[in-house]
Amino acid sequence: MTRLRYSGLLDEIRERDLAVSRPSTLLDEAVIPPRREARKKLKVRVSPGQRAFLEDAVHSTRGTAIDESAVVALAIRILEELDVPWDTIATREDLVSVVRRALRARVP
Repeated sequence: MTRLRYSGLLDEIRERDLAVSRPSTLLDEAVIPPRREARKKLKVRVSPGQRAFLEDAVHSTRGTAIDESAVVALAIRILEELDVPWDTIATREDLVSVVRRALRARVP
């Protein structure tokens, strides 16, 4: 084994031992159900601006795998991961406030 290779191996071991493990993120292991599994329909009220955002987001993707329902499904998945205390929420403002605090708590 050449000295250079030996030195490189030691550096790799040091980096691995000293590396800080990556903290889990909000969407680790998040799965959006495929269309064939997502059979329930849901009517969602959105503002014209939110509708435009959804349409722009979908049209900006490549292919046809992402539609408005995939974006909404992911938003629901994010809320599931936040462990929102639903029993404390009475108004839309409460919901926004609780979600905002939960997101801030997740950001290091």
